[in-house]
Amino acid sequence: MESARAQLQELAARYAAGVDRRDRELLLSTMHPQARVHIPARRIELVGHEQIPRLLELLARFEKTFHLVGNACYEVDGDTASGEVYCQAHHLRSGLDFTTINRYQDVYARTDDGWRFTERIILIDWTYTVAARSL
Repeated sequence: MESARAQLQELAARYAAGVDRRDRELLLSTMHPQARVHIPARRIELVGHEQIPRLLELLARFEKTFHLVGNACYEVDGDTASGEVYCQAHHLRSGLDFTTINRYQDVYARTDDGWRFTERIILIDWTYTVAARSL
């Protein structure tokens, strides 16, 4: 059986894929129905499956996005867990790659369908912009 840590890493990867593909169902499959997503730097707070898809609307202004998930530390306690996941998020628009260096501070719950986010705080540590082109 796959470890809880491996399952949580897979959850982070599925979240990134859902966001980058603008796949509402994939994104929501990573979230508890009453999950909370908070982005303090943008003053954004989204709660539940009704509001969380707004993330996709916020990203719609970009031609493409690419979330590269990196380091992850988890504390697992039975059917709950918390963790911090690093992410380099690229946002392509008008020949520029606007990149944010993020840390996700997460809380998770194990459900009958597997691990789900119950809370995700997206901390933006810094940004940079470079020229880029879509192929």
